[in-house]
Amino acid sequence: MAAWKTLILTRASSLSVRNGALVAESDGDCLSFACEDVSSVVVEHPAVTVTVAALLACAEAGVAVFVCDARHLPATVSLPLFGHWKQASISQAQLGCPERVRAGLWRNIIKAKIANQAVATRNARSRRILRAISARAKADADRDEARAGRVYWAGVGDGFRRVPGEGKDWRNAALDYGYAILLGHVARAIIAAGLISQLGLHHRGRTNNFNLASDLMEPFRPLVDRVVFAVEDRAGARSALERDDRRALLAIGRQKVWIAGTAADLPEAARLAAVSLRDAMVARDGSLLHLPELHADDHVDIGVL
Repeated sequence: MAAWKTLILTRASSLSVRNGALVAESDGDCLSFACEDVSSVVVEHPAVTVTVAALLACAEAGVAVFVCDARHLPATVSLPLFGHWKQASISQAQLGCPERVRAGLWRNIIKAKIANQAVATRNARSRRILRAISARAKADADRDEARAGRVYWAGVGDGFRRVPGEGKDWRNAALDYGYAILLGHVARAIIAAGLISQLGLHHRGRTNNFNLASDLMEPFRPLVDRVVFAVEDRAGARSALERDDRRALLAIGRQKVWIAGTAADLPEAARLAAVSLRDAMVARDGSLLHLPELHADDHVDIGVL
């Protein structure tokens, strides 16, 4: 069974290891969690202490550890460096993957992202345009992604502009938070698949340790968008992220997507996508890549954890 629990530390507490399990203690309360059941740990309070043993246990189990800033936005994530017994041969295949294959994989990723944006948008005109862009047989990925982004975000309405890092706007803050959690899920899957996280298909930032995750997370982004839109519908517009908002976004791991013809939650879908990306790069065959699909009638779960 895949890891499914998210441990959120919102007050002064400690996280350690006891008898092979993660133990969270605060004000006399003590909770124990089997490492294999935990998908991620989110540290929201500055007075939380985490032992080295706990960090090592999380690394060995592939648990993503997020540390949040004063705005409660994830500022950093800790993940294992290695995650597959054939790490060396997979790395060599990834490094030797021809540029034409890499470009084709990136094109397929962007087409899938735009197709999912067409499902996530609630603007009928935007949906028609996005479907047309995604259906292009030979797409210029960068140009089509930029065009689709303009159409997609304009369809949100209210004059909204997507500005990463704009914490003063609730929607932008919520999207930043959700994308950070999404990046952790995808990066975890990439490392477990034996791929080099720093070596991206399109993202090639010299200081970005998650270039490949930044690539593969693109078609998953509309999943986060749908959760943000649903949370806003439920609670209305406000100036800052509230605790329930953050909990709903942390629960994106429960959201279902379709991949390779089956429904899967986010961690499993990320794993399948990462494994298929590895196989595609090793075989130099872009047709092996499986990417998530959103369906219009999918349930959006925004229940509090």
